[in-house]
Amino acid sequence: MTLGTVQLGLPYGIQPGADPMATDLSLSILQEAFDNGITTLDTARAYGVSEDVIGAFLRMAPAGAFPHIITKFRLPEELEPTHTESIRRVVRDSLDASLAALGRERVTALLFHQSPRQKMQSFVAPLGDILLELMEDGRIESGGLSAFRPSEAHSVIGHPAFRCVQLPMNIFDNTSVRHGLLDALHADGIFVFIRSVFLKGLFFMKPEQLTGNLTVAAPYLRQLASIAVATGLSMDELAYIFVRDTPGVCSVIFGADAPGHVTANARLSRLPSLDDRVRQQLQEVFTDLPEHIIVPFLWKP
Repeated sequence: MTLGTVQLGLPYGIQPGADPMATDLSLSILQEAFDNGITTLDTARAYGVSEDVIGAFLRMAPAGAFPHIITKFRLPEELEPTHTESIRRVVRDSLDASLAALGRERVTALLFHQSPRQKMQSFVAPLGDILLELMEDGRIESGGLSAFRPSEAHSVIGHPAFRCVQLPMNIFDNTSVRHGLLDALHADGIFVFIRSVFLKGLFFMKPEQLTGNLTVAAPYLRQLASIAVATGLSMDELAYIFVRDTPGVCSVIFGADAPGHVTANARLSRLPSLDDRVRQQLQEVFTDLPEHIIVPFLWKP
């Protein structure tokens, strides 16, 4: 499993607070992850001070702590795929800043942090060339894509620079399974990280708490709660196991607001597999939900 660190640098969640997390708390979360044997961190330049906090922890931690760090870069939306030199400069500058903050000479993977308006198919060639250069320089082990929508990941299959992909997936959004994407990525040897397992905290909301365009999610939450009760699993257990045991999933990214959340999530990784009948039921019940439920970018609570 992988510790997501957006919370260490920015307010996050369906009802984010007004203030970022205190540094002492962030360091405690990283310490708890280290103590629980977690070896991979997911971060990004866009995550506020997350990389700086990780760097501060690594300077104090034993040698070899968190050997695998995944970070990401954004491209300004005004950049066109033909602006190759500008793209190269943005990518290299972002990586330079990440390495300086982390105190590392290289990272495990550097992912394109795709925005909703950027079409990945147009950027595969220019970004692929730049990522291959960075791999040859020894500054990254692999390039990759953090896809806004799972369907965008089809574009990188077969390209040697994109060996890691990060996708959103959860019980409400299992399109990657139904459309064969995970099978295709696995066949190409691409390492798949899954984020949004708890749908940014929506699964823990009570139906009566929902507002705005999320009120339509109420009946789905009631159905999910009913299935969880029938299985004898808590909501977090059901949601985590469903994703963890999906063929093609290599690592699940989870976030934490407190050290105890790290320990609780680490426990989830040791739970037994989900009954096949329950998995089938979840896939059949939660099919083709409205996009404004499964895509947090479209939430208007």
